[in-house]
Amino acid sequence: MARTDPPEAPSASGTGNELPTADAEADAGQGRSKRRLWAVVAILAVVLLVGGLLTQSGFRHQVLLSISRRTTPFTELYFTDYEDLPKALPAGGAETIGFTIANHMGEDSIYDVVVTAAASGGVTTVGRMQLAVRNGDSAVESAEFVPSASGTYEVVVQLVGIEQIHYVVLVA
Repeated sequence: MARTDPPEAPSASGTGNELPTADAEADAGQGRSKRRLWAVVAILAVVLLVGGLLTQSGFRHQVLLSISRRTTPFTELYFTDYEDLPKALPAGGAETIGFTIANHMGEDSIYDVVVTAAASGGVTTVGRMQLAVRNGDSAVESAEFVPSASGTYEVVVQLVGIEQIHYVVLVA
């Protein structure tokens, strides 16, 4: 019978031609499995975290604000016929002051309006009213100004707590 010698053990020289042992292959496989497991756990944690945050209405609202374009709500107030406002009036003469309120607030609004005329003798309330304006609509309103004495008057139309407009008229 022919004699066979057992295979030689890998040399300590580290030539790289050595065959991996079964234990080394098992260790490498377990390392890959652990890395895959941690990757899956990390992905699941991120998905659960994002999903949990999206269920919070405040977070969802902030995300929507960040990724969508929203218009800023505002109200317009202007003199209806600014070019026709008088630069001078006779004492005791009446002038109708027309103004327009345009609602761009995103909802129907009620506006408190005060119209005043200020002169060296003090401030006189010309008109006070409440106007309901539907969203996207405008309201045209007026107040009648009758100066009591001669002088320079500053006429102010004010949306209380929001904004105001004014012009100056000379009463002779």
